[in-house]
Amino acid sequence: MVSAEFVLNNTKPLSILLQTSGLDLCAACTEVRIVQEVLSEIRHSVDVRFTKIYNSAADLGRRAGVDASMPRLCSRQTLRANPNTSDMTPEMYYRTSVFIRFLDCMMQGLQDRFSTLHQDVAVASKLVLSVMLKKGHCSETELASLMQCFPDMPSVSCFASEYDRWWSKWQLDSTAGAQVCSFSDAMSSADPNLFPNIRTVLRVSAPRPSSTASNERCFSALKRLKTYLRSTMLQDRLSGLAMRHIRHDIPVPVNIIIDHFADLGPHRLAYLN
Repeated sequence: MVSAEFVLNNTKPLSILLQTSGLDLCAACTEVRIVQEVLSEIRHSVDVRFTKIYNSAADLGRRAGVDASMPRLCSRQTLRANPNTSDMTPEMYYRTSVFIRFLDCMMQGLQDRFSTLHQDVAVASKLVLSVMLKKGHCSETELASLMQCFPDMPSVSCFASEYDRWWSKWQLDSTAGAQVCSFSDAMSSADPNLFPNIRTVLRVSAPRPSSTASNERCFSALKRLKTYLRSTMLQDRLSGLAMRHIRHDIPVPVNIIIDHFADLGPHRLAYLN
């Protein structure tokens, strides 16, 4: 538990960042690299770092009346960690079997989740209007990286000039551009005749989100709504409750809804228009 707290304290801000709407993928990838460097430094100095963690866990055990110990070691074990060392101490055992394994798993998970492909999509996020206006004009290196990562452009040679026109267009209308925070919305703003290359990049990048937090929130909301007491609820009512629960930030015109309900037909309760 103490080992998990120590490692996850480094990744907690990253998980909050990845679940925000209108995410700047470039900023997210930068933060991921910082977390990876911190975890790598911990891994290199694990002997020193784990001593403090072990002492904290031992103090918690003494408060609960439990002495620090380790499972029995045997010559052959297939169901749990069984380091074969004669002079093994509890600190060495938990450092090898718990902390290092968990730390390596976290580092490998970040490496797999944020691969080179994801970093290419992060560079493409600079074409999204809100990110572009915030980060500024792309450098020549970033434009060259985009042209190399997205060879499906209709005309790669015109991409640089097309980006300059895209940049100048939204510099004149920065208020409207600041409200476009996703690949799909930016793709809708890119005319296929005027910006075919940029529209292609946005179209390829849109299906690859940085996280599944929005989808998971929808499933979590459905689990709270579709309980056993509401097992006979029809689809229209369930969809309406789900939309109202998920999109709680959207104001509801109560008076208009009451008037619409009153006009549907006779009711036992008299509604006043």
